[in-house]
Amino acid sequence: MKSSCAFLFISLLLLFSACTEESTPTVLQSLPVAYGKINQVVVVADEEVWEGAVGDSLDYHLAGPFLLLPRPEPIFDLIHYTPEELQKDPVRKQMRNYVFVADLSDEDSPTTQMVISQLGPERIRKIRAGKGYGIAAWEGDKWAKGQLFVYMYGLGADKLIRNIQENSDAVIQRIKKHERPRIEATAYQAGEHEELITEIQDKFGIYLRVPKDYFKAVYDPDNHFMWIRKETKELSSNILIHKRPYTSTEQFSKEGLKRIRDELGRKYISTRIENTYMRIDDVHLPLIVTPRRVNNVPALEARGIWEIVNDYMGGPFISLLMVNPKTNEIIFLDGFIWAPGEDHRDYLEQLEVILNTVKF
Repeated sequence: MKSSCAFLFISLLLLFSACTEESTPTVLQSLPVAYGKINQVVVVADEEVWEGAVGDSLDYHLAGPFLLLPRPEPIFDLIHYTPEELQKDPVRKQMRNYVFVADLSDEDSPTTQMVISQLGPERIRKIRAGKGYGIAAWEGDKWAKGQLFVYMYGLGADKLIRNIQENSDAVIQRIKKHERPRIEATAYQAGEHEELITEIQDKFGIYLRVPKDYFKAVYDPDNHFMWIRKETKELSSNILIHKRPYTSTEQFSKEGLKRIRDELGRKYISTRIENTYMRIDDVHLPLIVTPRRVNNVPALEARGIWEIVNDYMGGPFISLLMVNPKTNEIIFLDGFIWAPGEDHRDYLEQLEVILNTVKF
């Protein structure tokens, strides 16, 4: 009986040891989480491609000015690595966003060889037999968890430049979609302000997902207006909420939106200096208004910069003008930033995420 138990114990011990030996490499080889700043993109290209007209075109489109900020900031922060530099340091292969740019006419190009190995020769053959350039993208856990890979390729510099000109907007939107969960996580890292969310629902008839670190600064029930804000050492992040009866199609226009914002700015927002108030500054930069849909409801989105009249303050803003389909009321939402000496792009994108949670 004792010998049978001993045999069983030894068998179990060997089985446990075998499982441990096989599972240990899996643990050691688990992929890290991809890292990098928000809106950071790694461009993988041969040195001569990056330093030439192709690189200039890519920089112009992907690192062009973000719309609209008081001082220029790029859409994306580009980092360039050659394939050799990428392979040299494993950490460089653990970033979130990659754009591979390959000149297929150079078969000895390390980037071309890398793209062929990753996309397969059949796809490249079709490009050679077709219009001579193409694009591909996929998300996956290739070198780290949560990575995005975009491939832009063409037969020669002219084809590559045409590819970039035609497809850069799609690439920008693809990268922005990939970055959005991180922007959202940053905006809501403190959680949600359930009390303010409920109060806004009760007073304005809308759902707006308000982050926990915002507080109510002003509420005027007579004018159906609320101002909520977040204050840190670097930043004042603000959201204005307002509703009024929808009486004319002229309200739902660029001029109508500007009239509402300037009216609220004059009435509620000033500094300690006498006779100061906020208004849209569409002299130094244009007010850009775009029709779109937010959660299946028609909206006008406005982007521009604001200023304080009779004081030296200003910054970017984004507005949404909508009509509540349930109450036939105009709903105006506006987010604006005051962050002197700081970059504004990422802060404004957080506000954009918050405003776009609006539902009726």
